[in-house]
Amino acid sequence: MHGQKDVFFMFNNHAEELFPLAAVPNTIIEGMRLNARPCKAVDGSHDDRNSRAIALKAAYTQLLKENRDTASNHLPQVDSAFLNAQISTRELVRDLISGGLYRDWIFTNNSPYRFVELCFERVLGRPASRQESMRWASKLSVEGLNAFAEALTSTDEYLEAFGEDRVPARRCDGIPSSSMGLASLSFKTFMARYPQVNGGLGMGGGGRGFAGSRQPTSAPAYSGSMPPALATRVWYGLAIIGGFELGRVVLSVALDMLSTN
Repeated sequence: MHGQKDVFFMFNNHAEELFPLAAVPNTIIEGMRLNARPCKAVDGSHDDRNSRAIALKAAYTQLLKENRDTASNHLPQVDSAFLNAQISTRELVRDLISGGLYRDWIFTNNSPYRFVELCFERVLGRPASRQESMRWASKLSVEGLNAFAEALTSTDEYLEAFGEDRVPARRCDGIPSSSMGLASLSFKTFMARYPQVNGGLGMGGGGRGFAGSRQPTSAPAYSGSMPPALATRVWYGLAIIGGFELGRVVLSVALDMLSTN
């Protein structure tokens, strides 16, 4: 990393000199050019706690861009492991994606396609193509949130742009917020369409993420799409009794009206 240009990161409205970053090659994604200049990202490779605390704050800010109180909403075990240099910045990003905050604030409030788009924007620093959105949404549905987070942060693109130590940052001047024409699929509809992930959105990562203990449930199917014969007889019986009772009430009211006349 020696001889590479230093970059700056805005922290508390002050430019702080950080560590040199590798340049990202020119790439065209959906008509948008990724900048060839070094990414403006925080380096979390140093062992001193202050530098890692800055990187930790930058990671939360990058991944949880919504107006949230991230000062009081943290993942204590993940934070501690990172501050004590037990996990790398890449592993921090992976664990934040599959952790409870990202799951509750981002995953459950967006369609799978939109979730993939947000992950690409915040983790890879660029928009996802239409094909990528569909392919990674399918991967999410089949393999679960933990495996999705591990795969995304282990891609050649991520490692080339940010490596093990840099916090992800934007790599193009404009990131679209549209859904790129993909049909919206709500979280509930997604879960109904892909029942195999009812208990699997957290699988593949040792129960680290969402719904690790849930199991798919099923209801007994009726033969020929009809209820059992006993249930049918009971239903008919109740219908007949209800009909007689309704007729009795109507007749009683009619007789009362005639008697008053």
